[in-house]
Amino acid sequence: MKKNTKDTTDRISMLPDFIVHHILSYLREDTKSLVRMSVLSKEWFSLTASFPLLYFHLEAWYIFIPSEYTCEYLREAFYRYVEYTVSRFCDQNISAHTLDIYAEFESLEQIELFGRCLELVIEKGLQVFVIKTESRDKNLPMFRLPNTLLSASSLTSLTLCKCELPSSLMVGVVKFKSLKLLSLTKLPIKEGEIEYLTKSCPLIEEIYLKSCYGFKTFCVNRHHNLLKVEICCESRLERIDVDAPNLSYFRVDNKTDEAPSMSLGSCKKLTTFCYSGSPLKRINDFLSNFPFIENLFLDLPPHVNNLKLSNHSLRKIQLHSHCDLEEIDLNTPSLLLFKYYDRSYDANFGLLSRKHSSMSCMQCATQDSLDILWCQKFRQFLEKNSIFKVLKLVICLVFPQKPIDVKELKLMQLPPYELEDVELIYKYSIFLQKELKLLQSPPYKLEDLELIYKYTSSIYVASVDAVLWCCRPRSLTLNLYFYPDTSHVAKYTYEKLLQQEDEGQTNIKFVLISSSKGEQHFSDLISLLKELSLGHSRCKITFIKEKGSRLIKYANREISSSVGLRNVSVMSEVQKVTSTTRELDLVFSVLEESVATSSKNLIL
Repeated sequence: MKKNTKDTTDRISMLPDFIVHHILSYLREDTKSLVRMSVLSKEWFSLTASFPLLYFHLEAWYIFIPSEYTCEYLREAFYRYVEYTVSRFCDQNISAHTLDIYAEFESLEQIELFGRCLELVIEKGLQVFVIKTESRDKNLPMFRLPNTLLSASSLTSLTLCKCELPSSLMVGVVKFKSLKLLSLTKLPIKEGEIEYLTKSCPLIEEIYLKSCYGFKTFCVNRHHNLLKVEICCESRLERIDVDAPNLSYFRVDNKTDEAPSMSLGSCKKLTTFCYSGSPLKRINDFLSNFPFIENLFLDLPPHVNNLKLSNHSLRKIQLHSHCDLEEIDLNTPSLLLFKYYDRSYDANFGLLSRKHSSMSCMQCATQDSLDILWCQKFRQFLEKNSIFKVLKLVICLVFPQKPIDVKELKLMQLPPYELEDVELIYKYSIFLQKELKLLQSPPYKLEDLELIYKYTSSIYVASVDAVLWCCRPRSLTLNLYFYPDTSHVAKYTYEKLLQQEDEGQTNIKFVLISSSKGEQHFSDLISLLKELSLGHSRCKITFIKEKGSRLIKYANREISSSVGLRNVSVMSEVQKVTSTTRELDLVFSVLEESVATSSKNLIL
């Protein structure tokens, strides 16, 4: 009988070094495993010692080392490991690819140790350097980078956070001839240091400056390879001067009360401009400097109550603002997408479909409920900026709040604005999410569920009415999330869409998308209602108007008369949505998206 024998061949050691190093790169945070590998054999000692990715993160050390040790012991062990690993690596007489450091200092000795280790690695050659430091003792000085860093000619990426630039920066020679990315975060920077530093970076492509302080001018001149600049300033920045003919992306987050003066006139290839903070003076004149500008992102403070934009090349505008819609004037004939968020609200609109890619689309998210004044302003905005064909509207459901009285809107007798497609996305407010989360625990409060069901039903119905007062779409999509009676809303929306058509000949077809059955198509309302009665508390329903042979009156008569008892039976099934199973389905679905716990008495 043949005995089974195990193959103990060390096949990994037979692989080329660069492949083994690639495998080890997936363990760079697991310091414990790397140390264990290093003692397997002399060959493995050499492989781990020559590993060109040096990753020293104190946080990772806490995670992978047993918790029975004290924090003080772990920190001391971490610094011993750094010193040992760097010394072992430098004995291999090779250069490092990446040095990635996060360290917390408690003593001058630790700061000096890191300084020595950095010098050793930099002298051997380095391509990517990332460092973030913290001082646990307020009396300790900020970690200053060694002067040898300025001679790292092989460096391609430099990311610094909470440390000081080398002391010889302004008097020494900087040799960053290979540097392509420079990122500085929370660094003290003296006036002129940015300009001096970047002068020695002929290949620089990206510059990121975040929350640095100590300077008032950002100046970068004659950089033909520079493509992207991002500046976030929390202290006063008076002037921004960039000379980069190939720059395509520029962003400024200004958290001060005054806007900086900006000179970007030579950046003729700029396509994306992002600005947050106090408004720029003469923004239209500023944008006219860039003949290829396509994307504009603006985040304006509360006191800015109007905006006028005129540009013939803009294709996308994103606006965070308190501006009333009626105070926004867009003269942008090439615009394809306008995203509007009131206040600091953000929303996920999803991707535009292919059929909408060539149509001008407005995506609007509001934290305010749809009241009469908002609808009036929205209708006026559509009329004044008559380029839009597609609308996505995010409506926040706030509880408790009285739904809009659509009867008052109808007294104004304004014709609805013609659109190709409208999509309504309903989002529960954080308080309503919390209240629904409370209903997860028995005894289940059916009276609370019924109250919320009744509220959401009135909001859905009123919002559909209000939107159809504002516009007349060829197709309408409802995103119904955790709604207990989708059949009722579907039938109501169908009837309202038919009423918009007066005496015209129109059929309405339906597309239902749900997580359980994917995409389904229906040619009549009855088939749709049957499917919805099976339980779809979270779904998307699209109503598509099509010219056909049936008159609207006949369509209404078919629903109300010829269907007869069959329709009554379907609607009877719909009324059963408050069963315990549906209620629990709703509650636990909402629980998945709930963001926090809440008190048990939120419903007034």
